[in-house]
Amino acid sequence: MPPTTAGDSVDPAAILDEGRRAFAAGDYSRSEEILLTALAAGANERDCRIHLARICNLLQQWPKALEHWQWLRNWQPDALEPQLQVARALFRLERFQESALEFRRVIELETDHAEAVKWFLKAAEQGEPLSQYDLGQRYEKGVGVPVDLAESYKWLKLAADQQQPDAIARLDQVRKTMSSEQTAEGKKRVAAFRASRTGKPAEQGSTTTR
Repeated sequence: MPPTTAGDSVDPAAILDEGRRAFAAGDYSRSEEILLTALAAGANERDCRIHLARICNLLQQWPKALEHWQWLRNWQPDALEPQLQVARALFRLERFQESALEFRRVIELETDHAEAVKWFLKAAEQGEPLSQYDLGQRYEKGVGVPVDLAESYKWLKLAADQQQPDAIARLDQVRKTMSSEQTAEGKKRVAAFRASRTGKPAEQGSTTTR
């Protein structure tokens, strides 16, 4: 039962404290129930939602987690953790394009955020063109990764082939800076990536990709 005060009036802060104690004890289902009661009773919404968001992460309830993290992100737009958690939840829901946009916002908050780069790679490997374009730029300029023009070519080419407009323009510029050996290696990596997606082996010595 929720804590009450004299006159049987509900004390939202006391309910919130009870929910925190259940969370600390690892009783996440009970904690969630109590925290939702606290939220409805008018307890501090930020404190309720941060605990609810963490519970949903632990229970892998990604739609609910996304709802809470989005509220927290909107409440404090410059905070890194809610922004990162929104991007993670979207990725786990296989909403890759939206996830890529949110990871971009993480990188706007912290340029060399290693985890955001890792998740960008995962989205790029799923074929998400904005993530592929972003990785291509990073390998071109060495932002959070080593400079590697062949790898830059690979990701930009894959994004450009999906008509990502920024990648089309950037690919033309990167080509002009590459040696013939780097270009051949980039084409080889494009072919290998496509083969990994289709399950068919890449053709040996194929350099037909522009």
